[in-house]
Amino acid sequence: MLLPDASIDVASQKAQGDQMRELCHIYLGEDATSFDFYNNVLPQLHNFFRQNSGRELVLDFSEVSFISPLVVPNIFTIGYILKKHFGTPVELIVPWKPKLLSYLNDISFFSIISDYDLFVIDDRYVGGLNTNTVYPGCFCYCFEPDMAYEDVRYKLKKSINIITDLATSITGVKSDGSDLLNNLTELCYNACLHSDNLAFATIQTNLTDNNRHKKAYLAISDCGNGLYHSLSKKYRANEASPVTVSTDEFLSLSEDVRNVYAILESILFRQQYEVFGIFHVVGNVTATGGVVRIHSNDTQVILTQNSFQRYIDHPVKLAKTLKDKLVQVQREDIELRFSPVRKSSGKLKGVHIEIEVPIGVKR
Repeated sequence: MLLPDASIDVASQKAQGDQMRELCHIYLGEDATSFDFYNNVLPQLHNFFRQNSGRELVLDFSEVSFISPLVVPNIFTIGYILKKHFGTPVELIVPWKPKLLSYLNDISFFSIISDYDLFVIDDRYVGGLNTNTVYPGCFCYCFEPDMAYEDVRYKLKKSINIITDLATSITGVKSDGSDLLNNLTELCYNACLHSDNLAFATIQTNLTDNNRHKKAYLAISDCGNGLYHSLSKKYRANEASPVTVSTDEFLSLSEDVRNVYAILESILFRQQYEVFGIFHVVGNVTATGGVVRIHSNDTQVILTQNSFQRYIDHPVKLAKTLKDKLVQVQREDIELRFSPVRKSSGKLKGVHIEIEVPIGVKR
């Protein structure tokens, strides 16, 4: 184990080195939640690139005590995007906080960063930690763009115990988890296929925590061009037609609202098919009191049981309602935390799906 005086010495050496570099620290909050990520971290990154100050960017976990499982794939995505932009990975500062370090180590956070060279991390802070601190099956995953469907499925089976428990909670009867595994495989496979870049995912649960509200957390993040770009290609090629507006209207939507429509269209697109897709995932998750959040570019739509059913029944009306809500949010007429649609001042390439659903609940 790293001794306290050694950790102080490391910090002292690092501080001296940092004084010689002009740094811009991008901080995550003490509770690094999804809301914090989109409304704190992304705006900081936006300001960094807007100012173009020539400083060296550093992602900093110094203030972090808890990091939500839903945020982890987005951290990988940021690392991947920044590495492509700068041509070299940026530094990630992870402080000597044993509980946080043990958690990150157990979910394979550090191994994925190492395997894909996503960040530069000071190895002197990592090591000699408690292991097996999380529920079995809690892992992060990285998928490469040329991976076959069965290879994606095989990887995800490392979390089959959580998937099986979750599937049983969703259906109310004992399940082997195969249908849910197929759903998740389809989502991860499509993330690789459509983004033509690395895609990241996590499957975790808080079953070992003292929190009485037991949940499963699933998140998928890719580095592609986003939903509006993908759907526009389909609509221009007459491979499909939008549900909420005409094709011409969709293709001419302003940048302010196009991502709201694209997110809804991506869900409703699969409604008429029996194949696995995001429509079926959202339907199953929200039916049991879960929440699904879908983010594309700069916009996030939050789906619950009530809102999802209304989108299905009245897609045109609800698309307009969401657009109006977005205008209210931008005017600060609605508290952002309680809005069904959110827009950040910073943009994040690709599509980012968060699933939060009760687990182990008797129905």
